[in-house]
Amino acid sequence: MAEKMNGKTIIQEEPVDFSSGSVEAIGDADWTPEEETAIRRKFDFTIVPLVTTLYMLCAIDRANVGNARIEGMTDDLSLVGYRYNIILTVFFIFYLTVEIPSNVILKHVGPRLYLPLLVFCFGLISLCTAFVHSYPSMIVMRAILGIFEGGAMPGTAFFLSCFYKKTELFLRMSVFIASSSLASSFGGLLAAGLSKIPTWGTEAMIISRWRNIFFFEGLITMLIAMAAPFFLAQSPGTYKYLTPRQRYIAAERLRRESANDPKEKVTWKHVRRAIFNVHTNVCAWCFFCTNSAVQGMGAFIPTILREFGWTSTEAQLKSVPPYLVACCITIMLGYLSDRTNKRGIFMVGILPCSITGFAILRFSTNITAKYAAVFLNAIAVFGASSGFLSWGINNAGSPAVAAVAGGYMVMVGSLGGVLSTWTYLSNDSPLFLNGHTINLCLQLFCFCLACFGLAHCIYDNKIRAMGKRDDRINGLTEEEKLALGHRNPEFRYME
Repeated sequence: MAEKMNGKTIIQEEPVDFSSGSVEAIGDADWTPEEETAIRRKFDFTIVPLVTTLYMLCAIDRANVGNARIEGMTDDLSLVGYRYNIILTVFFIFYLTVEIPSNVILKHVGPRLYLPLLVFCFGLISLCTAFVHSYPSMIVMRAILGIFEGGAMPGTAFFLSCFYKKTELFLRMSVFIASSSLASSFGGLLAAGLSKIPTWGTEAMIISRWRNIFFFEGLITMLIAMAAPFFLAQSPGTYKYLTPRQRYIAAERLRRESANDPKEKVTWKHVRRAIFNVHTNVCAWCFFCTNSAVQGMGAFIPTILREFGWTSTEAQLKSVPPYLVACCITIMLGYLSDRTNKRGIFMVGILPCSITGFAILRFSTNITAKYAAVFLNAIAVFGASSGFLSWGINNAGSPAVAAVAGGYMVMVGSLGGVLSTWTYLSNDSPLFLNGHTINLCLQLFCFCLACFGLAHCIYDNKIRAMGKRDDRINGLTEEEKLALGHRNPEFRYME
């Protein structure tokens, strides 16, 4: 109820059962900016660190094959010719096939158990990889790993979009994407240390060097995954670490922003609307370009650095600083983007760094300049990757479409992961001119496509503001208008 006091309306809460997470229990009750900020901060210090940690484990378990390669795995498994590239390709083929189905499942069953289950399973597969003795066995393990890891990125992106407004999302997406660069950095340090653990095990199964990397990183992943369900939220309206009023505000503020039902089930209509959205495709294919570079760096940067003349341990350690810098820049980019409520201009602005970086790697012969180029590449491709994902989800039009769009964008991006496995071939070493040329062309294409995407959003918003799309809603009810999603002329693209 509300009472007048000193000319101000004070809202007093009635006892309400919020156990169902309903957002209708308090009717038209409002809240203060301070209350909303407190909720957002609680999410920032509970949910974001947890999902960031889970995704960082995913990135470590995915990229550790690159660290293991230079720690004896190539010789032990006879990875001659293109065998290493085939191992990487198999992973991404299975990875990309499960991304949309995984997000549809997540939308139906909820994240509290589903996301930790994925993490536990790929941790278990990573641990089991330590016992592989042959090339065919490694292919099987990487295929299974791809199945469980495929849902992690789109699932985490969609999960965050269910807790934050559009203008808050990029910063939080940047944090979790930055964890990938942090994982690559930490993974190099961890691999350097784990590979030095003395030989242990039984006569039938000796664990040493690269096997330690898979075993202990997988074990850590499993332990953290088992604890995650006790802290992860199912939805804003049911999060146990919020008060009943905070749960209401957390859910209602998102419902009011989109005016769509957050519990709406995914149908084929939503699938079509996500896949045939021009802007979703712009973000998806831009992510294809940046993710190709991201995955290529994860799988090949230790090898590339070793070709600079450094030892295996030096190459592992030298791979750390570029990723640390990229982590900081990615988070800063997300902060600035959310503060200004802009996306495209930041994507267009950061991509020249990777264009310059790959140009240096392709045409320069100076080792110092090439190492500096690795920094430029890491800064741009990690920062832009989080930007394109959040930009696409922001402009999806409804939670159900966003669930599909997130999976679709990551699926297309994973095709870039498949391409990355064939950009740096052993017969192209030590300069890897073909690989650097491919990535340089991809970054140029990405820059042009991002410019088109920004221009499309600006133009369409102006057309809608002039009323030239109003014919789409003539004679429609409010429910039918909302069902149009991004095609609703009252909807505005985030530029």
